[in-house]
Amino acid sequence: MKQSIRRADQFNLQSLAVITNALADLEIVNPTLLTIVKQILLNKIDKKALTHDGQPLISGDKPEVSTVDCAMFMTAFSRAQFFSDPALQESLIACFIERLSEADGPTTVTLLQAYGEWVHHMIDETLVKKKQPRRFYHAFCKYNDQVLLHVLRHLISNADEINARGCIMMLMHGRLWAHKKRDNMRMMKDFAVRAIGCLARERDSLGDLFEQYCVQYYDLSKQFCLKEVDIKHLQRAFQDSLHIDVAKLQFELDPLKSTRISEPKPESDSLDRLLQAKKEKMSSIEEAYNAVLSEEEDDSIETSEQQPQLSNAR
Repeated sequence: MKQSIRRADQFNLQSLAVITNALADLEIVNPTLLTIVKQILLNKIDKKALTHDGQPLISGDKPEVSTVDCAMFMTAFSRAQFFSDPALQESLIACFIERLSEADGPTTVTLLQAYGEWVHHMIDETLVKKKQPRRFYHAFCKYNDQVLLHVLRHLISNADEINARGCIMMLMHGRLWAHKKRDNMRMMKDFAVRAIGCLARERDSLGDLFEQYCVQYYDLSKQFCLKEVDIKHLQRAFQDSLHIDVAKLQFELDPLKSTRISEPKPESDSLDRLLQAKKEKMSSIEEAYNAVLSEEEDDSIETSEQQPQLSNAR
């Protein structure tokens, strides 16, 4: 750890990404190392940074950091809950969007999962704990809409590369980052329909848990359907890809509705425990978020800026 801190400025960005992500994976949080890495990143990728004589510090069209490195840095700082400077996350996402064509499906999922943690933090700070004024949340919503406009389209086009675990995690995080905006909800619905093929590809590996995963996937996807015709479209996609009637299957597996004798369920795997932990973590945030939305139902936020900057909003 001491060597990493002392030699942090000598590593390239790829090495720093591997080091910080590995430490975060081991649940080792060192504020000194994260602060040094943050400053190194901002000096190399923050296009608004200036030298001592007022000249732009960054030159060139594309940043040095790759999409994989962006995803690893975002994951490391999100796991450590290091959200003190929004310019860091904003710069990493801007670099990722500039090289978006180079990112594959799993890399996009990794970044969006870390981005979802940042969204949860912003909602918690502005709507639950109320440490920031409400206008900061509105500015973040505008920024969020522009990020999703680019990244979700890329995610939809690469949905065939994502496994079932990644798709379900995207649907869970989408509950909050969509902010109940109709455009975001439609894109999440399109992703849910396109990504159903992940269940078909992993049908054999899921085994006895396949039906439970189908119902879980359907429950998470249905919340993005704005009209009845969207639900019919989702059900038809299940029928075409998996050859199952997911509505009937949902009824049969619901213990409160079904009269079928319940069979003992096989032991759940790590994904079920992860989903349960995510739901418990998001419950309090969602309650406060839905309460604010019900108060401001008539207030619509329009996304007029093409590249909003959170640092200006502050």
